[in-house]
Amino acid sequence: MFERISPLALVLCGLLVGCEDVDSAPTEDSGPAGAAIDVAIDVVPLSPDLLDVTAPPQDAGAVVEVQTSDGTEADTDEEPEASVCPPVMAWVPPGEFLFGPGPLAKPLDEGYCVDLFEVTAAEFNACVADGGCEGYEAWPMCQEIDLKLSPNQCVEGRGEFAANYLDWYRANSYCAWKGKRLPTSEQWERAARGDVGFTYPWGEDPLDCDRAHQGRGAIFDACVDYGGLPNRPIEVGTYVTGVSPYGLFEALGNVKEWVDIREDRTVSPEDGDSALSRGGAYNEGEWLMTTLAYDGQLGPQITSQGHGVRCVSDPLVAPSD
Repeated sequence: MFERISPLALVLCGLLVGCEDVDSAPTEDSGPAGAAIDVAIDVVPLSPDLLDVTAPPQDAGAVVEVQTSDGTEADTDEEPEASVCPPVMAWVPPGEFLFGPGPLAKPLDEGYCVDLFEVTAAEFNACVADGGCEGYEAWPMCQEIDLKLSPNQCVEGRGEFAANYLDWYRANSYCAWKGKRLPTSEQWERAARGDVGFTYPWGEDPLDCDRAHQGRGAIFDACVDYGGLPNRPIEVGTYVTGVSPYGLFEALGNVKEWVDIREDRTVSPEDGDSALSRGGAYNEGEWLMTTLAYDGQLGPQITSQGHGVRCVSDPLVAPSD
């Protein structure tokens, strides 16, 4: 039912052909003991293999089949702008898109690059090893491994699983270390639902257990144990039928993703401030599984097994018209 394919194949699937067809866990705003977790620990992390994906060069003038932002397919004899964004990122051009449940037409004056996948445990551990992110090795949940509840970052063999237990600060630090940044809510939504305002990344077909890693908690349990997949955050790129018009995998479910609502990005939020996450988590239900302008308002220090991140960046080169 779920066929795990290589990251390279996933990139080609999302960008070129469009892809056809817990057990009880901590709540969204608490740690394993029911309290918000906010720890700062200097550690030496485990070092799973990093996700290493590079898109192959395209022959100039080759005809490629691409998926447009309205979900249709179009043929083009133009060379893909693979050099516009870093590897494993998609280019979202400037332009108007439909935002929110209204929906409201909203312009984005500048284009940007967005991660195709949620940040993995291996990628986050590389940041820890380099001193750009705080780690987990001294945390009790990593000293005594629980295969169901411990962070993917400290469980051997989960390098390609979504990094989790990230609060806003950890998410922001990782993106900054990569030379990227947290997306705004508008940037996240356009990449997740396209320009015409899909309810779900894949369009208007109903949500089900095949398209998003959701409904796997003690409360929202519509998909518990479905497809033989665990009821916790899993490998990125698993749900190949849920890809967004811009090629994003797991924009809904798996881990919710922090976004940036600061007016001044030079000022960090403080306790008591609001921070936002988008896309819902594996242990949440259908009412949170939407690409519409639903923002989970949480404190920036809040984290759980279902909190992760996806980053955006400026293009490497100015895209051609």
